[in-house]
Amino acid sequence: MRITQIRNATIIVEYAGKRFLIDPMLGPKGSFPPYPFAGNWKWNPVVDLPMDISQILSGIDAVIATHYHFDHLDSTAFKVIPKDMKIFVKDNNNRKLFIRKGFTDVEILGDETYFSDIKLTKTPAKHGKYPLLIYVGAACGVIFEHKNEKTVYVAGDTIWYDGVKTVIDKFHPEIIVANSGGNKVKGFYRLIMNHEDLLSLHRYTPEATIIATHLEGVNHNMVTRDMLREFSKTNNFSHLLHIPGDGETISF
Repeated sequence: MRITQIRNATIIVEYAGKRFLIDPMLGPKGSFPPYPFAGNWKWNPVVDLPMDISQILSGIDAVIATHYHFDHLDSTAFKVIPKDMKIFVKDNNNRKLFIRKGFTDVEILGDETYFSDIKLTKTPAKHGKYPLLIYVGAACGVIFEHKNEKTVYVAGDTIWYDGVKTVIDKFHPEIIVANSGGNKVKGFYRLIMNHEDLLSLHRYTPEATIIATHLEGVNHNMVTRDMLREFSKTNNFSHLLHIPGDGETISF
């Protein structure tokens, strides 16, 4: 198994012989406007891709789109991903979106979705706190299971809440990919996990390896890699936390 950090929440999961591209934000640096009231006005993405798009798409077997926000799925992704690519989405609205864009093989993730002999399970996510949730929309995560691999939980855009605990209690994931940038705009609660949420996650499942993603990619990220490294050392969980740089691959 290999997990490659591309940029922001965009990762490649190589699992049981298949390559999954998750949440493809593939546009050039500065290709869409900043999120307002975030403390800076940098256009997004705030960094370049670490490799050519052709390298990212090479050998991809399926795409998983956890939700339709520009920092997870942008206009460039719709243009460059082959229209016959297998696409997994969270609900019928997202399925209709991909079909309108010309994609021909779009499937809604469920409780038992199979791709080859890999079992994919859609998991709940809380993309912020009510009432903010009604404005930003829902997201999802996904569990990967295979008899020859460790169980992987890609949590998606969620804060730490009871739904994440329920997923952990049910599936006992050995590897958890957590969106950890603490994204927020002024006056509102954060939209995804931050460093303190990661500590809560670690304390709840102390044997799991955590991979922190969704860092330093868009202008409303609040947690930096350096901040997270220092915090994890201070709180004694750095040995179970990976914070990959853009373009870096972690193998298991």
